[in-house]
Amino acid sequence: MPDLPSSAWMEKYRDKVNADPEMAVIGDWFTVDFKISFEGNDFLISVHEGKIAAIEHKPRFDRPVAFTLRA
Repeated sequence: MPDLPSSAWMEKYRDKVNADPEMAVIGDWFTVDFKISFEGNDFLISVHEGKIAAIEHKPRFDRPVAFTLRA
């Protein structure tokens, strides 16, 4: 089974989130690193002041995160 979602899909997700006008309003106080796991396919998402600053595919296991969402 292929890795889903793909890194390209996650980059499109980042662009959509960063263009969201509501995130511009509430995002000033939202800075966090969190992980999303899709059947073991992990992405670490770094958000800084409401904008996704970085997406890391298959991050090291010892990277600290505030929370993890698993699907």
